[in-house]
Amino acid sequence: MNLTPSELERYHRQMMLPNFGEAGQKRLKSATVLVTGVGGLGGTSALYLAVAGVGRLILVRGGDLRLDDLNRQVLMTNDWVGKPRVFKARETLQAINPDIQVEAVHDYVTKENVDSLVQSADIAVD
Repeated sequence: MNLTPSELERYHRQMMLPNFGEAGQKRLKSATVLVTGVGGLGGTSALYLAVAGVGRLILVRGGDLRLDDLNRQVLMTNDWVGKPRVFKARETLQAINPDIQVEAVHDYVTKENVDSLVQSADIAVD
């Protein structure tokens, strides 16, 4: 999986890390990470995965954004209160890094869907 010129520029400093380089960045680009929840911990994790260049994020979270969520959910904005938070998370992450793919699943993780969700990713953050 090749890196585009914009990705080479975006991740230049990261690729300067010892033993990481372009090969490490290509591994990140080819990875899929499932993030369950996009709140205080999940949203922050998704943010850093996105800026690091993980190629595909699958965000899973049911429910709508509430005003009392805004003090800890870094991907959210006030104008999104009352709307599905997972779609706002996708929008924010795509705006921050248009070079990645972000899939939003507006559902809660349940015993019925957990296996298929986890199997669709290389790693899961819960």
